Amino acid sequence: MKNGETAQITLTVRADNPSDTKINVDAAPRIDAVDVTLKGGLGDNQRAEIHVAATDADSDKLSYFWSGAGLARAVEGGSTITIPAAIAAAAPATVHVVVQDPEGATAQASIAIDILGTEVHTTTTPGGHEVGSCQEAHAQCKAACVPEHGDGVSMDASCASQCGLALAECVGR
Repeated sequence: MKNGETAQITLTVRADNPSDTKINVDAAPRIDAVDVTLKGGLGDNQRAEIHVAATDADSDKLSYFWSGAGLARAVEGGSTITIPAAIAAAAPATVHVVVQDPEGATAQASIAIDILGTEVHTTTTPGGHEVGSCQEAHAQCKAACVPEHGDGVSMDASCASQCGLALAECVGR
């Protein structure tokens, strides 16, 4: 790991075999940049396209979970999401993103968007709203995703995806 990087440390101890203890250190993804652009001209067709550039020190494939303005609930998607510009133009709107690697390590950001005519003003805050309590729930969810008879570290992919959605929903409140 490099200076300034964040890691997730997982300790797994089996109740039926305490000597079978596993420790895993996984570098968390990093959000490198956020870009918001207006698409579709003016009027009802105008959209705000939000793109997050993220990297993972382990070169793991990343999953993106979005919540907040313009979304009825948390959704899993790619590194870019589009919302109607009218939502951000009516008042500053906040969109939350959770970037997660396959081991469940995350990076989060809250993106405040304010559209004034054809200008977009954004403020990106690492972490998001009440991240501590959300991270606690996320850690418990991830622990439930480790198969009982597996290596004690690897997570079930669909379960990990559900944990990412739950975290995005939590930080979006």
